[in-house]
Amino acid sequence: MAEEQPAIIDFAVHPVTQSSSLYKLASSVVLSRPPVLTRDIPDFENAYYFYQRRLNERLALPFTRYFFFKKKSIAEAEYKKRQARITDKYNPYKEGWKDELMVGDYRWKKEDFGYQEFMETTVSGDEVSETLEGDVAGEVKKSVNRPMPRTTEADLKNDTKSLDRKLSRTLYLLVKKPQKGHAWKFPQADLIGQENLKEAAMRALEESCGVNMNTWFVGNVPIGHYRYKFPSRAFTPTEDETKYLGKKVFFMKARIMAGQANLENNKRGLVDFQWLTREEIEKTTTQDYWHAMKDLLVTQ
Repeated sequence: MAEEQPAIIDFAVHPVTQSSSLYKLASSVVLSRPPVLTRDIPDFENAYYFYQRRLNERLALPFTRYFFFKKKSIAEAEYKKRQARITDKYNPYKEGWKDELMVGDYRWKKEDFGYQEFMETTVSGDEVSETLEGDVAGEVKKSVNRPMPRTTEADLKNDTKSLDRKLSRTLYLLVKKPQKGHAWKFPQADLIGQENLKEAAMRALEESCGVNMNTWFVGNVPIGHYRYKFPSRAFTPTEDETKYLGKKVFFMKARIMAGQANLENNKRGLVDFQWLTREEIEKTTTQDYWHAMKDLLVTQ
């Protein structure tokens, strides 16, 4: 019986799959503007905090007025006047059982974030001077900053080109090509020569949106990729794309620090751009493109 010969393995030759050489490589930029404000608090959470505030008032010691305000002083007179303005006054010692809000009770929800109630019921002062009447007369000048609204003018106009909208959400930059299908995408460019993915992504962003944006690329490694085949119908491939079966697009993460996109005289033939949230991107892009990069986008 002949002796079995061991198999010879050549470790110097690295195997290359055939499919990897049939796809053209491209790099795309997932450029985002992070949230500027804290997240919007849900109604249930707001009601919970309101309940906790009432519970704390009931468990705390009674407010000793004369410990904080001297008798017959301007501060005491202002305190008495403002306490008389409270229409929905909550007495934690007589109404302790009313800590919880009933269904349909939205007293916790105030459009001005409680600013008006704060100005009318505390001794922190007014925006303008006020002359007190009664036991003590005098002029009290206080200054309290009014909270800024969370809804901006860009939100009211639904200006998707503005970075001043949806301040509590992450916005992503999408650009549009003058075509019917797959028009809205992230800025994208094919790799040229010995370019790496980050260099190609930086070039794609500059050629698409100009140089008026101060951006920062988070890393050198892509956060995901998308592969598709070139359609055989209703598509005229370029001379270079006839050599490939399709394209592999690698997504690079980046942040915008300042500036704005400008498509004037762009080198990629783009006609429009938008800053969109995750939900808005789902409605704008095609289904296959959305499923390829939906896990790359944060919920907030």
